[in-house]
Amino acid sequence: MKKQIEMGSSKKSGNYILIGVRWVARILGGLLATLVLFIVICHAFSEEGLPNPFKQPGGVQLEFAAMLAIWTGMIVGWKWEGIGGILAISGVIIFHIVEGTLWLNWLFGLLGLCGVLFLLCWCIKKLQTKGQLNDVS
Repeated sequence: MKKQIEMGSSKKSGNYILIGVRWVARILGGLLATLVLFIVICHAFSEEGLPNPFKQPGGVQLEFAAMLAIWTGMIVGWKWEGIGGILAISGVIIFHIVEGTLWLNWLFGLLGLCGVLFLLCWCIKKLQTKGQLNDVS
């Protein structure tokens, strides 16, 4: 009887960690997606307006595509954590490769962190589903 109680409490604590990681990723992703959308809207209503991405150099076009992947990852991650995390992390990596640096600024650090949290949530959920993870604490 005692064994069942211990196993049940460890599973419950694992669920609390999963829920916590999921909501941190969702809230952070939602805030960052809103910030990126706000920046794009402000750019659209500025005097210069939004640049035509197809008339930009190849590197800038890749950066536009990377930002679109990151933003899409933040939104998609609410429903499908694995896909959202992969999109966000891929976009951040592509952006860093194009820029030729390992660190751009705090915003890209947070965007990458959010992608990692979505992937972590997906991995925890998959391991719990397969019964390979009883206690993540």
